[in-house]
Amino acid sequence: ITAFAENKLRFDFEDGLDAWRVVDGAFGALRTDRATFHHGNEPYNKQGKFFLSTLETPQGNPDDAYTGYVESAVFILDDPKVYLLVGGGNHPDTYVALCTLDGTEVCRAQGENAQKMKHRRWDVPELVGKPVFIRICDQNKGGWGHITVDDIRIKGTIEKDASEQHWQHAKTLREQREARRNLENAIAAINPAAVKQPFGDL
Repeated sequence: ITAFAENKLRFDFEDGLDAWRVVDGAFGALRTDRATFHHGNEPYNKQGKFFLSTLETPQGNPDDAYTGYVESAVFILDDPKVYLLVGGGNHPDTYVALCTLDGTEVCRAQGENAQKMKHRRWDVPELVGKPVFIRICDQNKGGWGHITVDDIRIKGTIEKDASEQHWQHAKTLREQREARRNLENAIAAINPAAVKQPFGDL
């Protein structure tokens, strides 16, 4: 993250992923410096050298099989406008969202089943002065089952303590979901008829 003026923040991934956590799932090369599109050999229209992609393998090949959630640090929004670059899939389960601290997704942006990233803008006056975070969701393994993101620009202030609490809460929820799945699998192995309906969402 880069501070390029007073209270102005830019998530452009040039300095790494310190302000982000993979809170569920796994990815190959989430922060990538890929220079050109996989098809067409055109240069990626990225900000700087790096951007975030749920498509890339460590070897530089595309793989839509990766799935998971990536979430940013918590920040207090000082201005209603949020700007970002988004590309990749246009599925209901491939998107980037602005979320309130309870996880409610207030705004979403998606790609257009295209490699080129497009400029998007959210205008959320109702969230000024409130803690929010950005969620990147990729739950699709099919064609265009990925998302690329770069140059998220906001006016706000990172809340370090709230960020650590948020990431810890997300980790706890993930562990609870994994424990639930393991329990369901164990019960099904003993008595398949006993698992007729899944447990409720956590």
